[in-house]
Amino acid sequence: MNPDDYEDAFDKSRREREYIERTIRSLEQSIAFFGSDNKPERERWIVDDFLTNLGAAPRPEEVISSTDEPPDVLYRDARFEVQEVMDDGRLRHAELKSELARARNATSISDLGGGFEPRDMTYAEVLARIHAAAKEKSDHYGPRTCTSLDLLLYVNMQKVFEFIPTPLPDSAMWMPYCFRTVSVTMGRLAGVLYFNKAAPAFLRTGGIRVQSRPT
Repeated sequence: MNPDDYEDAFDKSRREREYIERTIRSLEQSIAFFGSDNKPERERWIVDDFLTNLGAAPRPEEVISSTDEPPDVLYRDARFEVQEVMDDGRLRHAELKSELARARNATSISDLGGGFEPRDMTYAEVLARIHAAAKEKSDHYGPRTCTSLDLLLYVNMQKVFEFIPTPLPDSAMWMPYCFRTVSVTMGRLAGVLYFNKAAPAFLRTGGIRVQSRPT
């Protein structure tokens, strides 16, 4: 092996080690972020992301955790109750801890595993998943409480690359759950799926819609 080959091999090893170290730091931060102690910050982040996707420009002091739940988060006259929707059977904390253990023992990038197999989801598939989550939340609180809440469903699915537009169902399908609004956020998308006349004006403006974050 000539000197240039030694240098290339050393440089590759250094880059791999740096990548592994960045992966470890990222996983440690994710474990902290998704821990139970960080629930209020996580809920504020979800609301802020949803508002940004809608084209709003929320100031940090406007998105605040409620001191009396429900709701989870207050924004102006909105009262957001946040519900995350994940893959069936997914145990995110255990999953992240397993990935962290693997990264800490890794000596090369190939040791990290976890090959990426992207897939697409249609709006119809998304709606089928969040429908069950909305019913569960409604059953938990009951109609009297739900009438003052703005349900926000955060779709966090593994390996989903793109969302395929399909027609939205009649918004009346959400009425039995008694929320004053039902919205969804996923990646750079935000959707307002239902609202009644008591809903905050910024959610009613523009009607029922799904849109992407402005670039």
